[in-house]
Amino acid sequence: MEFRYRRVVFPSQRDLASGGAGPLRTSVQPMSRPGRAVVGALLAVLLAGPVVAQSPSIPPPVGPSAPVAPLASAVPLASAVPLASAVPSGPRVRALAEREVFGFLPYWKLSDAAQTVDLDRLTTLAWFGIEAGPSGRLIRQTSTGGIPNGYLGWIDPDWKALMAEAQAKGVRVVMTVERFSWDAGAARRTVKLLSNPKARTRLANDIAAELVATGADGVNLDFEPMPSEVRDEFTQFVRELRSVLEVAKPGSQITFDITASVDSYDIAALTADDAADAVFLMAYDFRNGSASYAASLAPLVDAVTGFDIQSTTAKLLSVAEPGNVILGLPWYGRAWTTKGPEPFSPTRSGSNLMGPSTPTYEAALDVARQNGRHYDPIAATAWSVYVTRYCDTCPETWRQVWYDDVDGFGDKIRFALDEGLRGVGMWALGNTGTLPGMWTVIDLTIGGLVDTVAPKGQADIQAGSLGRKQASPVVDGPITVQLSAQDDQDGSGLAFVRLSNGTDVDEQGALVEGSTWPATGSVLWSVEEGQVVVPPAPKPTNKPRKTPKPRVTPEPSEGSPVYQGARTISVQWRDVAGNWSEPVGVDVWYAPDGSVPAPEAGTSPSADASTVPASPAASDGTGSAEASDAPAGPTPTPGATRTAAPP
Repeated sequence: MEFRYRRVVFPSQRDLASGGAGPLRTSVQPMSRPGRAVVGALLAVLLAGPVVAQSPSIPPPVGPSAPVAPLASAVPLASAVPLASAVPSGPRVRALAEREVFGFLPYWKLSDAAQTVDLDRLTTLAWFGIEAGPSGRLIRQTSTGGIPNGYLGWIDPDWKALMAEAQAKGVRVVMTVERFSWDAGAARRTVKLLSNPKARTRLANDIAAELVATGADGVNLDFEPMPSEVRDEFTQFVRELRSVLEVAKPGSQITFDITASVDSYDIAALTADDAADAVFLMAYDFRNGSASYAASLAPLVDAVTGFDIQSTTAKLLSVAEPGNVILGLPWYGRAWTTKGPEPFSPTRSGSNLMGPSTPTYEAALDVARQNGRHYDPIAATAWSVYVTRYCDTCPETWRQVWYDDVDGFGDKIRFALDEGLRGVGMWALGNTGTLPGMWTVIDLTIGGLVDTVAPKGQADIQAGSLGRKQASPVVDGPITVQLSAQDDQDGSGLAFVRLSNGTDVDEQGALVEGSTWPATGSVLWSVEEGQVVVPPAPKPTNKPRKTPKPRVTPEPSEGSPVYQGARTISVQWRDVAGNWSEPVGVDVWYAPDGSVPAPEAGTSPSADASTVPASPAASDGTGSAEASDAPAGPTPTPGATRTAAPP
């Protein structure tokens, strides 16, 4: 079976261990615009002789009249350094942190980067991205005169400010050069570039010129997939790029990205001392949108197919040193329309059904916050299921979203550490929004954070209009449980809440027969069945379902069922580190349809109904913030009893 991958790139982490190779610190100093014209000449001098002091410039302002001529145009091909002529004797000191945390920031996430990117936890910040053209030039201008979005962001003042801040904190900032080959036309352009020695040399010089001009600390090469006919030529290009950078900008970092098709690249040669510092394994998209059944897109272990992170890493380590490998992990998920609610359910497609999608971590978490969260410990992946419809007249269908949350991300980082890998990376920064949990996982696994104190919380019932019995609110079906909790100030933060109609806990301290949500401010709960409240299973039909009429509670009468009485709902919270709180009990009086007890003397249903204040703001989370039950995305579909804002 042939699998396709989409590009993804990850970030590297701040060097927290002593003795690690320190990040290259390069300040970005303003230079007059006329000075930019001489950058090419400066690079020619650097390539031809000893290294001299650098004075990086800030690219010209963005605008229709802004010059976008390639900086390397002034560097004659004849000045290119012969292959490996600048490689020093002995092992090269690699431009990597002791423990890498490598993060990709795509241009479409730049506007929120100041709020979503935690520079204190990164070691490498990779800009994504700038395309390499088939002639060997970075594409700074399109054939119609426009500026590509990737390059436009690269010269944006907001990016320059973030870059300067990152470098001031000791984070390396690198430029991602992309060359995709996912269709026949794109593959032909990749072959044209890599099979032409002059084009390869031109691109190496152009990359070097851009790094010198902007003060960036290196380059990430995202050439995917690799056409088999230019596999060796890509290796030659990376070696030549190293040779050029050793003269133009010594100490520059070079990394390259690969799909799970490890054999498509000469990994041993590409990670040798005369080539790249590390390979970035894009350990995601093992299952794409056209998959026949729903499951993890980044399974740690896939017991059915054997196509997973564990087996791919083992294959990679057969040809590469562990210290030269960065494991890239997804900060996004994948959603499918399915035939049923069970995991690994077959997927469905059709013009009146919602197609597959790729929600961000933040969007996937919102679905789970509304509909409950499940976890596959084999794949180390979370998932959620709900009912939705594509349009008002379309049939209701099951929908599943699979994504890595704080548990899956943590399990895979620990796997990388156990394998001795250099570190981990993420695609993509910005996908977590302002939620702090995934960053906290880095602290817990790599940064040395220790948290052994469980959070504390309280719960209450929104009592509706049935009054009270024996001092407990009377309920007759699904109820809303209001939740409030907080973690220790120096703790890892709230992650999950769990409800159960029982009190038994397992060896980890978690309630046995219960359901889990990401930390949230309220939960719709079934007192009778003790489970997440979801709609009835939709019938597999292409005809639109009629919206059911609202349920009406029968009037009490003689001969009504006597199945009623006091019940206790157990609630507990867990932090990101895995500490479960002691369960908190909430007492209710359960009165099924037709057996509603009369109000006690001195009370009235309307006067005795409980009111609970609104929930605080969303978090996945750190500190005392809780997640609201209001969806962050589109309004839930009318007609579905329990539906989420679909990803």
